[in-house]
Amino acid sequence: MKKNRLYQVRSFGEKFNASFDSFKRAWKILFRFSLYLLLPLSLLQTIGMDEYYSNVFASAAIGTDTPDQMTAIIQNGPAFSLIIAVSFVGTAFVVSLVYGLMKKYQQGGSLDGLTFKTFWKEAQGRGFQRVCNILLFGMLLTILAFLVVGLLAAASLYSLIVTLPALLVFMVPLSLWAPIYLIEADTHLVEALRKSYRYGIKTWGSLFVLALVMTVIVYAVSCLLQIPGMVMIGIKALAFPQLDGFGSIAYSFITYVVMAAGTFFSWIAMLPYLFAFGYHYGSAAEQIDNVTAAEDIAHFDEMGDNNVDDPAFESKRSDIDDFEEL
Repeated sequence: MKKNRLYQVRSFGEKFNASFDSFKRAWKILFRFSLYLLLPLSLLQTIGMDEYYSNVFASAAIGTDTPDQMTAIIQNGPAFSLIIAVSFVGTAFVVSLVYGLMKKYQQGGSLDGLTFKTFWKEAQGRGFQRVCNILLFGMLLTILAFLVVGLLAAASLYSLIVTLPALLVFMVPLSLWAPIYLIEADTHLVEALRKSYRYGIKTWGSLFVLALVMTVIVYAVSCLLQIPGMVMIGIKALAFPQLDGFGSIAYSFITYVVMAAGTFFSWIAMLPYLFAFGYHYGSAAEQIDNVTAAEDIAHFDEMGDNNVDDPAFESKRSDIDDFEEL
């Protein structure tokens, strides 16, 4: 992971490879830190998923008349709320984990001997709060955007010809909001949002392709991981609805373990996806703002404050001044 500099102009293939390379290099610490929070969250999320899908399959098994549908909606309400709440916390954790590690590498930090407690204090705790801010504010922006699209569609369906592409243009740059807000320590929420659109619009094509490819990969992997548990729930609801006693307890326990494992590794599958957007941000920042050169000049000026009497430094400073005048 350390050889993958953040601020470096990259092609699509280079960003794709860097994402999986970073995941491969840091998988031990990623997996260890994920066990601390994602595993408990997966166990909790599985309770809601098991209840939700059991009700769905049970409703399908006994018919689809109106009273049963209304009963299923009422039964699924608490389970669905649990799934959403756990997903919110889990998303905040994985996003803050990935971009916290990328920020630490960018600052020259090392993962050797890094403990979860230390990492949480140094980076992830603050990052977790920042991701929660993004999720809440982002949901508000998304609701407003869809509300506008819905109102215009109610007035005229032809408006969708314009509003749906506009909505796509609006949504794609938001994928850069989190890496900017978490990696750039001094950037505020709204400033990070503004910068995400500045970078996202100027690199929209490559960002869209990256988002599309990574989303398809993550979604496919997640579906494959969830299929065994879903099949087991369906078999019990549709083929063995009267199963009870020890057989029912044993089958339910095995189903729960399979679903929990699938949920946990679905969270793990998101990590390369997040790395990809982090590297796209680094590429866009270098391409548009030439971040590396700006940091070098700032660092050089900082050195100058401590070496104003050094003739060698003055010679190098004049070279920098000449470069800035070009």
